Amino acid sequence: MGRAISNIGLKNANSTSTDDEDVQWGQFPKGSHLHVPDLDLDTEIKASDYTSQMEALYYLLRGDNVVLCGQAGAGKSWVIDTYKKIITHFQPRLEKEGKEFNIATTASTGVAASLIMGQTIHSWSGLGISVDKFDPRKLDGKSKGAWVNAKRRIQQTDCLIIDEVSMLPAYFLSNLDRACKIARKKPDKPFGGLQVVLVGDFLQLPPVDTHQKDSDGHDVDASYCFHAKDNTGKPIFGVSGFKWCYLDRVRRSKDDRLTDLLNGIRNENVSKQDLRNLRSRFGVKPEKGKSYTQLRTVNRSVDSYNEERLAKLHGNDQHYRVSWEGDAKKARELIKNAKMTDIDLKPGAVVMLTSNRAIQGDSQHVNGSMGTILECDPHYVRILFNDGQTRDVYRQADDITQIVVDEHVDEDTGETVVEELEETIATVKHLPIRLAWAITVHKSQGQTLDGAIIDLSKCFQKGLGYVALSRCKSLDDIIMEGAFEDLPVDALKIDDEALKADRKIRAKAKRDREALMENEVRVHDLEAALNVASSKAAVARLRKQIDEAPGVDSIMGDDKSCYEFVRDHRARRLSAKKRSKQVWDNAGRGRKSPSGFGFHKSW
Repeated sequence: MGRAISNIGLKNANSTSTDDEDVQWGQFPKGSHLHVPDLDLDTEIKASDYTSQMEALYYLLRGDNVVLCGQAGAGKSWVIDTYKKIITHFQPRLEKEGKEFNIATTASTGVAASLIMGQTIHSWSGLGISVDKFDPRKLDGKSKGAWVNAKRRIQQTDCLIIDEVSMLPAYFLSNLDRACKIARKKPDKPFGGLQVVLVGDFLQLPPVDTHQKDSDGHDVDASYCFHAKDNTGKPIFGVSGFKWCYLDRVRRSKDDRLTDLLNGIRNENVSKQDLRNLRSRFGVKPEKGKSYTQLRTVNRSVDSYNEERLAKLHGNDQHYRVSWEGDAKKARELIKNAKMTDIDLKPGAVVMLTSNRAIQGDSQHVNGSMGTILECDPHYVRILFNDGQTRDVYRQADDITQIVVDEHVDEDTGETVVEELEETIATVKHLPIRLAWAITVHKSQGQTLDGAIIDLSKCFQKGLGYVALSRCKSLDDIIMEGAFEDLPVDALKIDDEALKADRKIRAKAKRDREALMENEVRVHDLEAALNVASSKAAVARLRKQIDEAPGVDSIMGDDKSCYEFVRDHRARRLSAKKRSKQVWDNAGRGRKSPSGFGFHKSW
C-alpha cells in the first residue's frame, strides 16, 4: 500500500517510447474526467468514506462484477473511462500474443448512450423493448435477426458496462441474465460468466413506466432493477457476486453551496442555509454569451417552449410529415407507440436525434445526440452536432413485418419444402428528430451542463429536482424559474425505496472496503513468506494463494504488472478467424513474427 498509481497503461504527451505500436495518450485538462492524475491509494482511501476511485478501478481490472454508485460528479465516468483506456492501450500487445479483451459500453436510455459513445442496452442485447420473458424459440421476423447478431456480440464480449442503471426495470435485467446464459451456454453462471458493471445512482430517476403487462396480460416487475430475479427465483443482485462501490467524493463541483444542497437532498436533511442558497437563484437573469439548457419536468411544457423558440427564428418553416404505406391499423399502432410526429424546422433550430439509425453507418450519432440545424431541404436536414461534426439526416423508413409460411415442391428433389418468410405489411416514414432547446429532466440524466434554466413548478415525481440541480458544476450556473414559494412538496425529496437502497449500498461498500484491507494484509504476509520459502512446493502453494486473491499492488503497481494480469487472467485467445485476419494484416504491414511466417511463437 502507499504506492502511487501512476498512469497505468497510459502515457503522457511528453513521454517517449521505442515501441511504435504503443498508444500515445495526450494530456487532458485538469477538471476533465479524462484527465489521469498520479494517485496514491492510501491518500484516496483516507479521503473517501466508502469507496475510492482506485478501489473501483482495482475491482474492474480484477474482473469482478461491479455495482458502481455515487452521486452526480463523484467520478463514476472517470473510473469507467480510465478502465477502458487501460484496456485499449493493452490491445496491440494482446494481439501480438494472440489474445483479445472486448468491452461493450451501453446505457439504459438513448441520451445516456450517446453521451458515452455507446449503444442502448436494449439494442446491444437484442432484447429491444419487449416485456415478455425472453425465449429465443418464440422470436420471429426482425426480433429473430436481432437476436442472431446480439448472440454473437454477447459471446465476443468480456465486459459489459451499463450506465444509468437506475432507469433499468427489473424484468429487463432478468431477461438480460437469461439471454447471456443462453448465448454463452453457461446456464449456471450469472450472466453466463460475462463480467457485468452496473453504473449509476439510485437516488436519481427510477424506471419510467412501472405499470406494464406482458403479451399474455400478466403484470411484469417494472420496478427498480435491484428487485430482478433469475430463472430459479433467486435475486440477481444477491447471486452475481457484485463488488459494491460507492464513490462519495464530489469531483464535478467545487461549489460548496451546491454540494451541501445536493447532499442535504440525498440525506433528507436540507438545511435553512441550503434553502436560502436555492432561493437566491430564482429570478436571476441569464449571463450574456453563456449557454443554458432549459430543463422542464413535463413534455407539454417542453414542447410549448420549443415551439416558441422555433417561431422566433427568421425564415419559413420546412414541414416534415409522418407517412405510411400498407396496413393502416398496424402503421398507426407503430406511430403511436414510437411517438412519431410531424415536425416543422428552420435553420438555427436546436434538435435531438430520436433514433439510433438516423444516420446510417454512423455509430457516433445516435438517439439523444444534439446539434443545430444548418440547412432544411425537403428530403433531408443538415445538422451541426455538438461534437463539431456535420451530418445529413433523411426520413427514416421503419418496416412492420409478419412471418408467412410458404409450402412448395422442390423441382430438383421432388420433396415438399416448408419455409418461413418475412413479409412487410406496412412501412412508416418519418424524420427522426425533435426540437431540443428545452428537454425533460429525464432526458438530462447523465449530462453535465454549462448552464441550466430549471422549472420545477410541475414536479410530479420525487428525484426530479435532485437530478435537475445536479446537472451543473456550480450554483451560479443554475437559474430557477417561477417562484420559490411555488415549489411542489416533492421537488427536493427522494423516493423512499431509493433512499433505503442507497443506505444498503453504502453499507455493502463499507464491508467490501474492510474485506479489501484484510486481503491487502494477507497478501503482504503471503509475499513475505514467499521471499523466505525454501521448497518448490511451498513456493507453488504461496503463489497460487496470491493469484487467487491478488492485492492492489499486484495488479496496479505499474504498467507491466497490470498488463500481465489482464493477459494471463482475463484476456482470451483470438478466434481462428481473427488470427487468420491478423496474419494477413501483419503481412500487409510488412511485419514478421519471430518465426518469420506471421505467427507468434506462442501460437
